[in-house]
Amino acid sequence: AKVQCKSNEISDATFDSVKSCTTEVIERVSHEIAEISNVKSRIADLELEVQEIESPPQQNIQESAVSYLETPEPQQVVQTILPEVPTEPVAINSEPVKVEATPTPEHSDMPEVSFDFPEPPKQVTAETPKEDNDNDWLARMEVQ
Repeated sequence: AKVQCKSNEISDATFDSVKSCTTEVIERVSHEIAEISNVKSRIADLELEVQEIESPPQQNIQESAVSYLETPEPQQVVQTILPEVPTEPVAINSEPVKVEATPTPEHSDMPEVSFDFPEPPKQVTAETPKEDNDNDWLARMEVQ
């Protein structure tokens, strides 16, 4: 169109019209090429996501752990079978405890020692207050 305009085969108005139309077409083609590139990169990203989903997950191991795992050491065998229960009675060897009894005189000046044994629990009835029963229980637990 430029050559035709210079040789006066087409008018300047026609040349300007052709020039604007071709500029628009070139811009549109460039835009479509950019869109195609974006779609291709999105497809590639989706393919990577599908591969990550389909592939078994890999464990992220720190470098120090990898070097630790690579050291050749004899592995210890862990016994998973428990020993069987003995069928014969087991004799317990224990020495008898010797207790020396000291004779007490019949007429001692010391007061007689008495032990406080806890009272048996009272049967809870409608007349028995609940707070009293709780306090008795607490007192018995403290004595023991």
